[in-house]
This record gives sequence, C-alpha cells and structure tokens, in this order.
Amino acid sequence: MKPEITFNDMVGFLQTQKINLTLKQTDQLSNYYKLLMQWKNKTNLISSNDYNAILERHFITSFYYGFILINEINQTDRIVDMGTGAGFPGIILSILFPDHCISLIDSSRKKALFLNLVKKNLGLVNCNIVNDRIENLFNQNNLIVKYIMARALAPLPKLIELAKSFIEDDSRLFTIKGADFKNSAERNFLNNKQIQIIPIYKPWLEFSSYMNHKILIEYRF
Repeated sequence: MKPEITFNDMVGFLQTQKINLTLKQTDQLSNYYKLLMQWKNKTNLISSNDYNAILERHFITSFYYGFILINEINQTDRIVDMGTGAGFPGIILSILFPDHCISLIDSSRKKALFLNLVKKNLGLVNCNIVNDRIENLFNQNNLIVKYIMARALAPLPKLIELAKSFIEDDSRLFTIKGADFKNSAERNFLNNKQIQIIPIYKPWLEFSSYMNHKILIEYRF
C-alpha cells in the first residue's frame, strides 16, 4: 500500500508533469486545502470517506484536467465546471489558469457560499461562481465556452445534454469516470464518433493509485 500523498509530494509531482506552480499559486492551493479542512463538516463539501485522501482523490484528479488543457488552451478560451461542489476541478483550474475566465456552477446555496469565500480569500478574480441549476442557464453569453468540465455529476448521456447549455461551435466536454463506467445506460454512447476514451497517462497512474481506476472521456460537439 502506497503512503498517503502529502502536499509537497503533489507539488513536486506536478513539476515533473510540466505544471510549474508559482509561489503565489502554491500558497493559493495551500489556503484552499486549509479552508476545505475547516469547512468540510459544515456543508457536506466532500464525503467523509475522502477526508484522509483529499489531495489524491480531489486535487490530483482536478489537476489532470489542467494537464490535458495546459498545452492547448488559447488566450481567449473560457471554461465551465458543471456541478463543481467543493470546487473540483473549478477552483484548481482557476488557480492554474489565472488569465482565463472559469465559471463554477452549483445549485447548492451552502456550497456557493463556500466557493465565494474561497474566491475572496484566494483573490481569484477570474473565478465566476454561479449558484443555479444548469437547466436554467441555457445559452447565456457569459457562459458560452470552449471547455466544459464535470466530475461525479451524472451519467455520460446526461452530462452531454447538460453541457449543451454552454457550447459554441467547437466546444469540448471532459469528464473523468471510473474505468468500469460502461454500464447499460452508457454503453450505447461508446460507438459515437464524437466520443474519445483516453487512458490516464502512465506517470499519473504511478503517482496515484486512485487514478489507476479512472479514464478520461472527451466529447466533441
């Protein structure tokens, strides 16, 4: 069994993956982690089963979205995080891409209050917190984006439908699913030419045992 990943372990690993955080970004991450630990019991931000593995289960998986984007995101590209919850991956992406507008959407008022606290404390001026249901946000100009992210929000067919609220001509949806996600409800989507199933890069698998059970799915609209 691998030892628990520490904050310094994570930062060091990210450097090997060409994610070189500035001192400011490292401080923002550290403060975000501290706020999560302070608030975790107040708003059901994360599962109690994850308390001892927040970095691995939430930070590392969120950074993987950034790893995928870091060499291709253009200066004017914007990102939406659907069902962000405690801010994964939206807060991580806001820290990683300070010059890009990142919109975090969640219908929970308590989670939105926490996210606004994080935004203020970390000085994330590029971070837009939207406290509403995704179904109410169709075709709003400030939420039409190139990249749409989601984690444990819904089955793939539902994610695709929800993401249509935010698409432009060449938008792309990214979601990380368990490697066993191919259940009966989603199987019919796997032959769709717009879907690409992408194995997680080997260094991430070697660093995080949790990532061994994940795959990345990309849907091109």
